[in-house]
Amino acid sequence: LKYLEEHRMLLRTHGGALPVKKVSQSTPYGQRLNIEAEEKIAIAKKAVQLVQPGDTILLEGSTTTRPMADFLPENSGITVVTNSPGIANAVIIREGFTVILLGGKLDKDAQVAVGPIVIEQIARMRVDKAFFSTSGFLYQRGATSASIEDAFMKKAFVAAAKQRILLVTGAKFGQEGLMLSLPLSDIDTVVCGAGAIDSEVNWLAENGIKVLRAE
Repeated sequence: LKYLEEHRMLLRTHGGALPVKKVSQSTPYGQRLNIEAEEKIAIAKKAVQLVQPGDTILLEGSTTTRPMADFLPENSGITVVTNSPGIANAVIIREGFTVILLGGKLDKDAQVAVGPIVIEQIARMRVDKAFFSTSGFLYQRGATSASIEDAFMKKAFVAAAKQRILLVTGAKFGQEGLMLSLPLSDIDTVVCGAGAIDSEVNWLAENGIKVLRAE
């Protein structure tokens, strides 16, 4: 299974494996929680190192950004803006955070607020850093989304941020979604897991994208 995963022929999960899809499809949140769980935690720990005391950060709702809520330093004057009730709840029970929950239509599968109401709210804000994930990542083009709605949401989130940080697991490299949501010009930093292929990571670094690798 490890060999097949390394060659992008399948995706290992807790207790099994899934076939790799050429076109990413939306998967219910509960199922995605167990996919690459250890790698997502490692990525989150690495990403948290980019957060400074007093920052206002945007955490897009996903199973990759969700672990960041558990590792942000307490009592550091950090404000968290998110469209995820789950992330908001995880942060607010900890000490010393301000939480702004973006409201809108709740997507049952993704468990996040989506749609024009969310986009209108974030368009009025300016955050220091935005952390987001992706349905797929074409390392020579950018992040791809499984839906048109998600693609437009990502564009709005990126526009509100001074720094844009993509969290991407190794299996997402080479995955192509319905739309190219964020070209490389919209991404400042990529935080990836150990499963990312060296040649792809090196290409990003050589082309001006800061890369942090979680081991």
